[in-house]
Amino acid sequence: MILAHRIMLLPNNEHCTFFKKACGVSRFVWNWALAEWSRQYKAGEKPSAFGLKKQFNTIQKELFPWVGEVNSQAKQQSFADVGSAFSHFFRRVKKGEKPGYPKFKKKGKSRDSFYLANIEFKVDGHYVRLPKIGRVRMRESLRVSGKIMGARISREGARWYLSIQVEIAEPKPKFISENQTDAVGVDLGVKSLAVLSTGEFIDGPKAYAKNKDKLARLQRQLRPGKRKRGSRLYKAYQQRVSTLHRKIAGQRNNALHQLTAKLTQEHSLICIEDLNVKGMSSSAKGDVEKPGKMVKQKSGLNRAILDMGFYEFRRQLDYKSSITGSTLSVIDRWAPSSKTCSDCGGYKKDLTLADRTYTCSGCGLTIDRDINAAINICTLGARGINARGQDGSANC
Repeated sequence: MILAHRIMLLPNNEHCTFFKKACGVSRFVWNWALAEWSRQYKAGEKPSAFGLKKQFNTIQKELFPWVGEVNSQAKQQSFADVGSAFSHFFRRVKKGEKPGYPKFKKKGKSRDSFYLANIEFKVDGHYVRLPKIGRVRMRESLRVSGKIMGARISREGARWYLSIQVEIAEPKPKFISENQTDAVGVDLGVKSLAVLSTGEFIDGPKAYAKNKDKLARLQRQLRPGKRKRGSRLYKAYQQRVSTLHRKIAGQRNNALHQLTAKLTQEHSLICIEDLNVKGMSSSAKGDVEKPGKMVKQKSGLNRAILDMGFYEFRRQLDYKSSITGSTLSVIDRWAPSSKTCSDCGGYKKDLTLADRTYTCSGCGLTIDRDINAAINICTLGARGINARGQDGSANC
């Protein structure tokens, strides 16, 4: 399997200038290839990434000699990226979906990055040796051992990062005990980020909620009536907004990484719900004929859901469980985990969102609503694993 290790770089002014040039070349070639692909396709031709690269190479020295000032893969990988983008686009169209057409990249609007082949760089402790500029210091050394496949340098605000792809050996799966005592169920929410079937509550950082007022104040300075677009102060406030966005994302990702690392390292079976985050965070505005209800409240709930990072939590669990050998079991999103008694299996149809304590009318169990749901998720997830060939019964 291939794992990416993302490391912050500490470049000097010369290095930053080279990085910006390489990003510019990568962006320019992408836009050229995208425009040429669209032109050829409309003309009834059959464009390909290889054909576009061959066509560009014949005119590069005459029309775009400055492309050769950076490493070769900054240019060549853009053709492969365009080909991959159209492959995904047409694949989704054939499935009946409505995907977005590949878009042009605009300077300052898209995330700047460029690719490095494994023969173009070498990692040496806290340094990486790059073509044309030599050694660049890294904030930390590479912590993953294996065959280096490639890397990508990207910029976020004023910071530069190196993401190194390393091929590592497939881990051995963890042994799932017969009674599933090392299994855990996870119920995600907006009040607490996660509630575990063990009874543990894990609070989320709520990074956006804590910084939204500061972010709003900074963004007001970028309004047309406040600052002239492109002026020195405009760029200064733009940088501050970008820095705050990076801080918010960093706080959220740090909390998610700590939680997913804890779960995958301590448990051999992790059970979660198949949440439809896009549907959960959709707008309730409606249209003119059928206006929505409680739009303001739903908007606040949507922000809280996205602030917790449910999708990122699932993504991290997916790859970290593969690394540690844990098993990730995802139960059906329609399973009544909240309304089912975790002790006797009784069903409480009239349970509302306002009811934070679950009281079973059958066996008399009184338990926190979220803990009850987490136990049911664990039981259903373990039952699904058993159905695929494991022995024993769930005991979460």
